[in-house]
Amino acid sequence: MKRVAVFGNAGGGKSTLEKVLANITGLPLHPIDSFKYRQAARRSTTPNICRSMTDF
Repeated sequence: MKRVAVFGNAGGGKSTLEKVLANITGLPLHPIDSFKYRQAARRSTTPNICRSMTDF
């Protein structure tokens, strides 16, 4: 399985680049923001974030 991780500063265009890469390569896109924040804007704990990221 191929995986690509994109890191950078806020507002640096990561989300845009991720979408382009997913379209070009056909790889699925899993934005980390979906793992980092939960309902009602409550921040998730670091162990839960790490566990969620390794599950996929």
